[in-house]
Amino acid sequence: MKPALLASMLVLCAFFAGCDGDDAPGDRHVTFAGTVSWKALETGFYAIDADDGQGYEPINLPAEYSVDGLRVQVSAILRNDMASINMYGIIIEITEISRLN
Repeated sequence: MKPALLASMLVLCAFFAGCDGDDAPGDRHVTFAGTVSWKALETGFYAIDADDGQGYEPINLPAEYSVDGLRVQVSAILRNDMASINMYGIIIEITEISRLN
């Protein structure tokens, strides 16, 4: 019975180690300026490279903003609950986007 108890404790420890609080609502929102860019990785996709160097992969970039080199201002929600085959930057869900001059 001791091995079963030990195994159960290890499973619980692994579970709680994965609960690091990354999903707190205030931590999930970002606002940044950046440049839309076409990435020819895998099947190809549009990403947004923020001015601070962080790359973002939007899951809902509107078609009218899918223009390589377009400067944009973005408000978005970080989607840490998703994964992508592109493996580029942080996945975001755009809540607001506008063109910059």
